[in-house]
Parts: sequence; structure tokens; C-alpha cells
Amino acid sequence: MMTQPQKIGILTYTSNFNFGTLFQAHATLCAVRQNFPSSDVEMVNYNSQSKSQKIGYNKLNLRGRHIYPPYFIKHFYKQSRYRATERRLLEINAKEAMIADSYLASAEYISEQQYDLVIVGSDTVLNFYEWNLRDQELPIYWLPPSLAVKKVMLSSSIGTALDIDALDQTTRQALRNSIEGFTMLGVRDEITRDFINDLAPDAMHKLDVIPDPTFSYTVDNSYSEFYLNKKGVSPDVSIIALDLPVNLIGVEDAVKYLKSKGYAFASWRGVSKFADYDFSDMGPLEWAGIFKRFDLTLTNRFHASIFSLKNETPAITMDYKANRVSPSKRSKSSMLMDGLGLKDTNYRNVADLTDPSWVLRAIQTALDEPRTEELKLSISRKSAKYDAYLRQIADLFQPSRDPSCNKTRQVN
Repeated sequence: MMTQPQKIGILTYTSNFNFGTLFQAHATLCAVRQNFPSSDVEMVNYNSQSKSQKIGYNKLNLRGRHIYPPYFIKHFYKQSRYRATERRLLEINAKEAMIADSYLASAEYISEQQYDLVIVGSDTVLNFYEWNLRDQELPIYWLPPSLAVKKVMLSSSIGTALDIDALDQTTRQALRNSIEGFTMLGVRDEITRDFINDLAPDAMHKLDVIPDPTFSYTVDNSYSEFYLNKKGVSPDVSIIALDLPVNLIGVEDAVKYLKSKGYAFASWRGVSKFADYDFSDMGPLEWAGIFKRFDLTLTNRFHASIFSLKNETPAITMDYKANRVSPSKRSKSSMLMDGLGLKDTNYRNVADLTDPSWVLRAIQTALDEPRTEELKLSISRKSAKYDAYLRQIADLFQPSRDPSCNKTRQVN
């Protein structure tokens, strides 16, 4: 008979004012609860102090343009909605969070919660940020082996900026010690797999590449449908989502051409002058399903690409920031699209792009050949792999038979 851990903590990014971040955390929470129905599963209410100061964890994240009253009102309303949705979906309150950069203080806080299992991930939680390198503090997501609790990684990633050669020997050894303390290492991408292989090759037997949790998330489209009705958006208009800067090479020309062919454009992130529809007031729940209304999504966002494809809308994904692309020319978006068989047709690092006509060609191909059924099958496979890995985690608590004494032995 299976026994389950009494209390499980999920340690991941939460309050980043980022819809994708929110839904990866929520999807993880839902999936873990489904696989551990008898356990008390909760998010670890934690954030780095440096990160909280950067994004405005406990206060408004104001920028210069938000001083202008109309922007301030919109910004305040949007953050209030985000916080309310966060409390509802993640069941945490940002004002009550443990906020610290200290590795030891963070580990002590987690220890005080008395978890039986800590699940680390998803997202780029394993990355080292500037303050980690500056203060020589490990991110707490590299849990210390001294934390007396079973530990697993679930779709965790180092991102693209972490170079093993940039870490001193003491830090490398601390990471090896952390890896040794994990029972399972589920990483989200090949960059993280290769990093761990270079750092601790003896740990590869417990490592696997696991899809992002949002592949298994079921989208409720009722929120976006209500939102679109409220905005008075006609169902007869063909709309393309513009979720990236229009000044990227080739984008403005493509947008102008498509507008001449009768397409409208919607935007919500720094609304473009080319946007016919301003969706910047939508909340996370509306965002998750809004992609179903589009004919195509143009984005540089990892989770926007996933949610677009989950809503059966083709996506063209473009990287343009150097810190999101590794020296080997890989990024989380490129690996995502590669894993779906779309890298050659639907992805570009536009920072290196010299042919602006690529954008329009890619858009036309995606509109003419969306490959909906093939992508649905691929997404279903990723969802199944994610669920299968969670069942492996649950199996850690399956009593096993000890043949030497013919008695049931509980795995510790």
C-alpha cells in the first residue's frame, strides 16, 4: 500500500509580475496535488531579496513613465489584479513571504516548514544572478545537502547565462554537494543537462529532461471569452498577437503588409502604435486563453509560445536579447521550438538576422500551414512525459519488498 509524504513544499519563482511565471507555478502545484492527493502541498512562500527589489515584490514596481497619472492608474490596477490572482491560484500572500538573499537563512526557513519532500522548479531557478556572483551566495534552489528532507528537481533550468567557467572551485563544489543531495534531477532543457554533466558526471544516472509544467495545464477559455466580449471584439476580425517590439528587423514591414491584407493586431506589452486592440488591462486568467482568438502569435516569450500552441494558434518566436542566448546559440525559446520541430521555420535569433524578409515568409508559412494536428500530438506527448515523471516522484514513497527478510521496507 502506498504511503505519501505528509507535507510537500514547491520551491519555485512565484511573484514576478509575469503571467508565464505565475502559470508555471500554478501548473506545478496542480500537478503535484493530483499525484499526491493525500499530502498537504503548498508553495514555499519565498523570494530573493535582490529579486524582490528589482520587480517590486511587496510594493509597486514603478518606472519613470508610470509617474504619468494614466499610466500609474493602469499599472496599479494591473498589479492589484495580478496579486489577487496569485493569492487565489498559488494560495500565498506576497506580503507574508520570506525575503532573503542569505543561503543559510533561506535554508533555515525551509527547514522550519518541516516538509517531507521539497520539489524545486520549474523555470530558470538554478541560474546565478548578478547578486549571487557579487555576494558569493548560492541561489537557495540549489538546496544544501544538510537539509534533512527528500529533494527532487522538476523541470528546473540554469537559463542561458550561467557559465561553469565563471564559477570558482568553492562554488562548484557546493553545487556538486547540492546535486548529491537530490534524489531525482528533472531539468527542463539540454543546457542544464550538459551543465550538470560537466559539473557532476556521476549524477547523470538520476537526471532526465522534463517538459515545462504548462504543457500539462488545462486552459479555461471562459475568462478570455468574457474579456473579449467585454472589449467588444468582433468574432469576424482576423487578429495577430504582437507580443514583441515592432522595431525588430523585419517586423514592422511584415506588420504593415499584413495590415494591408486586412489583419488587425493586438498587443498588451508596451502597446505598439500598430496595435488595433489594446489588451494591456487583461489579467493572467484572460491571458492564458486569449491566444485561442488569434490567427498567429508573434512573441519573444517562452510561455507565450507554449500557451499559443496549446490554444492551437501558430507562434513565431524571436530572441533579441543577448542575455537570453547562450554562447552556443541556444536559448530556452530555441530549445522549446526545436523540441516541437519548429526551430527551422518558426524561430529566429533576430539579433543575428540579416534578412528582414524572413519574418514575413515565416508568418505566411505559419498562416498557410499551421500544423495544428501534429502540434497537438507533440504537446500531448510532452504532457504525458511530465505526468509520468511526477508518478516516478510519487513512487519514491512506494513501500518496497525486502527479499532478505520478506518484510515490507519503507523507502526513506
